[in-house]
Amino acid sequence: MKKQKKIKIIILFLIIAIIAIGTTVIVISLNNKNGNEQNNTGLENTDLDNNESTNESDFIEIGNNKPSKTTTPNIFFTVDNCIKNYLIMLHTKNSDVVLSYLNSDFINEDQINENNIFQKLEQYNNFNSYMTVDMYNYIGNGAISYYTKGIIDNRNVYFILALDQTNETFDIIPITGEKYNNIINGDLSDEINNDRMISGKEYNFYSMLDYDDQGLAKKYYQEFITLMLASTDETYNLLDEQYKNLRFPTIDNFNQYINNNKEKFQIIYKVTSDDGRDEFDSLSDYLQFINENSSAGLTNYSVVDNGDSKQYVCLDGYNNYYIFNVRSPGDYTVYLDNHIIDTNSFVEKYDKSSEENKCALNAEKIKDAINTQDYSYIYSKLDNRFKSNKFPSEDNLRLYLQRQLFNATEFEYSKVEESSGIYEIYLTAKDKTGKNTVQKNVTIIMKLLDNRDYTMSFSIEE
Repeated sequence: MKKQKKIKIIILFLIIAIIAIGTTVIVISLNNKNGNEQNNTGLENTDLDNNESTNESDFIEIGNNKPSKTTTPNIFFTVDNCIKNYLIMLHTKNSDVVLSYLNSDFINEDQINENNIFQKLEQYNNFNSYMTVDMYNYIGNGAISYYTKGIIDNRNVYFILALDQTNETFDIIPITGEKYNNIINGDLSDEINNDRMISGKEYNFYSMLDYDDQGLAKKYYQEFITLMLASTDETYNLLDEQYKNLRFPTIDNFNQYINNNKEKFQIIYKVTSDDGRDEFDSLSDYLQFINENSSAGLTNYSVVDNGDSKQYVCLDGYNNYYIFNVRSPGDYTVYLDNHIIDTNSFVEKYDKSSEENKCALNAEKIKDAINTQDYSYIYSKLDNRFKSNKFPSEDNLRLYLQRQLFNATEFEYSKVEESSGIYEIYLTAKDKTGKNTVQKNVTIIMKLLDNRDYTMSFSIEE
């Protein structure tokens, strides 16, 4: 009996085990079926606990076919430099180099060859005035296309310039303004292949430019000097609107400023430009000129980061300020002095200064106005009685200061004395370039007013 009972117990356990195994098989089968149905919907199973999860940067926004604005200075100015090289070769009619630069498909479609290239391609007058003012890019799996809007001789010109960063090669296509606008608004239907590589064709290689803040300050300064000599209209349009209205209300005022300072700008261009050597018949003449004008060019700079923009404050060897308010590469406005509009850094420094130091800061404005020949500013600050007695007209003041001081006046301060709210500033005026060794003792009598204003009189020792 005991043996039969054991057999019954074993049979019962076997039946329970069979039922359990059968249930497990059914559950697994159902799970597999559900998994297959989920995959059939086009969605993939993702194990969030393993290392195969997708990073956010790997996602592509569906429907976003618009090119992006190019905001990286090094890329912007590398592309800009390639375009300028193209314009130079086009101007000098170097057909081999221009053919090397042009996109191969563009050459084939327009049937361009060395015999007809300069009939097929548009020629540009005053090519030295070219400046890229806007740029967008579209990234494929190969070359990156940059869509550029520039200005030459007061008119807009457009290019597609592609960089192959693997081969360090580039090619270029001139395009119309209509095509440019269509592309940056997302119409890439007739765009070139961005999955392609650009073959080297002897001349179409480039090197990526590398600018730090000092390099960018120098770049903006030199570019603006070149532009002032090449195109007054384009330069005038770069001036900050508020500044322009106060300092140069008409382009005739600005033209007069350029003409009065043209010799100085030409010296700066010859000293700082890569093309400056071409202005001389011999290397010895060039080196002698450089030695005689070694103080020309950018001497100091500072950068203020305002979050959505940067302000580059540049001071050159003639004690002239050039202040660039840069929103993005190619998108900036300019002040040509530091006395018309107070920068944020000046306001902060002035408000924290002692009364004596405020007088010195105002004297720096006077010096800046002298060096930029802004006699209207100085005349507006003269005490009324002093003005009527000494300088009944602005022209009287201009002639006197031109006779007494220098094109690049530098101030060395001795002391500031105060009596009943009136400050006497004692200083020495000298020529910063060192070409004139005469020094003048100057006394400025100043009264500080509200809102960082002042009135003054002065005397210069004959």
